[in-house]
Formats: sequence, structure tokens, C-alpha cells
Amino acid sequence: MKNVIFCQQQEIRKNLDEILNKLFDSDIFTYNSYPGYTYRSNDFIIKKFNKSICEKTEDYQKVNCTDCANIVCLIATQLWQSMEMNIIFGEHLEGHQKVGSFKCNNVIPIGKKEWEKEDFVFHQVAFISACDDGQFTKDACIYDLSLKIDKGSNPGKADGDDKISFLSGGFKANENVEKCIKIDEPYTKEYYLERLVESGQSVWFESKGTKSNLYFDLDDMKYVDEISQTAVPLYLQNMRLKAVQENKYECKWAAPDGRRITWFRNVEHLPAGEYLASVLMRFSCRLTEKEAPKLGERVFYGPDLLITYFEGSAYAINCKDMAKAEEMARSLKNSIIQ
Repeated sequence: MKNVIFCQQQEIRKNLDEILNKLFDSDIFTYNSYPGYTYRSNDFIIKKFNKSICEKTEDYQKVNCTDCANIVCLIATQLWQSMEMNIIFGEHLEGHQKVGSFKCNNVIPIGKKEWEKEDFVFHQVAFISACDDGQFTKDACIYDLSLKIDKGSNPGKADGDDKISFLSGGFKANENVEKCIKIDEPYTKEYYLERLVESGQSVWFESKGTKSNLYFDLDDMKYVDEISQTAVPLYLQNMRLKAVQENKYECKWAAPDGRRITWFRNVEHLPAGEYLASVLMRFSCRLTEKEAPKLGERVFYGPDLLITYFEGSAYAINCKDMAKAEEMARSLKNSIIQ
């Protein structure tokens, strides 16, 4: 009986690999840093996805890693294969400054033909647990539709005839339990993280995975339009910031001079890393993380933008004067952490 089940699983995974490779090579999708079908990290809008497949309109062709992980889970569901998702975070040093992102070996993003250098603040993938119990371990099988990695013996090499592009289907998550990726080339083992990430980078998976939530349309998510104002920090009112938009997932305040603050509610009680990733992926601009404990536990900078995370919540501050934005973040943090 065990042999029959094993053969069935092997056949399912073979079919999954074939479908994902055909989809990757179809030229339907092009890699983008901003999600096209996913709200937060695991709410997938099927209607929008189906439209892209049928009509192939340019606006609907752009996907990021979160979209791709959810697409893999959707396809796996049709094959009766249980699958979940996980998120990779990392950090590296630039001079003496610790930056909250990680650099990759050359990869081929979906929709592209050539090897490219990429770096990510986070990266989301789908996985099948080693024991088919939903638990994430370093032996989980990774499925990443968003990019191809190098299956050759020198994954750290920029280019060359010996590079072999591969869609990672079934490679184990990572070889080492340590955060710092270090491999000696030639490298012949089939581990996803060691082949994806540039040697010397510090990276890690979240401790557990999450399932993809499938919605036919965005309206099915049933936003709550009226939410109590009692959570608005008093200092926002003192700074002449007024609530301009609220729903179940976020609250926005604005001032006449153009300053804006958005509070992203963690209504699903997601783990800290997954929640923060769901916030960061809403921004299409390049974000750089900097250590600024007075402003928050984790702080990210973008053009006229500061994102601060502390006490389990993330806040985006839009302000052209970054010194003023930092003062707002400092005041916000102090007003909540008494």
C-alpha cells in the first residue's frame, strides 16, 4: 500500500513540474516587484488570475514571488496535492551598516531569457512538507515559479556554458541550519537556498508555513468600512492628522500639508515575519532597511517614505521631509509604548 501511495505522489509531483515549467516558458507572465493578484501574502484573487490567462492583457501579466507562490498552491490543489508557502528573509553588511535584504546568485526571472542579478527584501515560495504534514523543515520540497536557479556545479558563477537553468521543483529547502550561506564550488547538492543565495549572505525561512486563501473576487474579502476611532493615537490628532480612509485591514490619516500615515492592521494574527512581508510587498518602490531602534524594531526607507514596525504593527509615513518623517515615527512609537 505504501508503495502505491508513493507512486501516486511521484506522479502528482511529476505532473506539477510539467505544468509549472510550461507556465514559466509560456511568456504569459513577467516578473515584477509588486503583486498582481495577491492581497497581503496569501489572499489570492482567482478572477483576476483567470482574466490574465484568457486575455493576456499587459496589465495583468506582471507577477511577483508572492503571486507565483499562490499560483503554485492553486495548481497543486487541482492535482490533489497539499501545499503551503513560506517566506525567506535576510540581511547583509554594506560597510558597517546592516541592511535588511539579501543578494542572490544570477537567476532567470519569469518572463525573461537571460541570467540576471537580483536582491530581495524577502522572497516567497511554495513548499511540500517532507512528511506531508504541513510542517516546514529544511527537508521541505521547494517550488518557486518566479525564477529559475542554476542547477550546475557553479551556481555562484555569473554566466557561462556550464550554467543549467532549473525551476527548483522538489529541491530541498536548505542544507545547513545556520543562517549564513556558505558553499564550496563545485557544488552538486540539490538544495534550494544554497543555490539561490549568494555565498556569505545571512538568510532564513520563517519557522512555519501558511496556506493560500482563494477568493473569486476582491469584493469577497468583505471589508469592514466602519471601525472604531479609539485606536487612533492622540498625538495624530494633535498633529492635525485626520482619518481619511478605514477598512478592516488598514487605517489612513492625512494632514493638509501632505503628510500621511497608514496603519496596517494584522487582523489575521499572522506571524511577525509574514505580516511584515505582507506590508512591504504593497510598495513598488525599492526599500532599504536601516537600524534605527528609536524609530522602531525594523525601519525601511523609500522615496518620500518611511515604514516603521514595532509592537506587532507596521506604519507607513509618507512625507517629503525625511527628518520630519523620522520625528513622526519617533513620536508615534513613544505614544504607543508608554
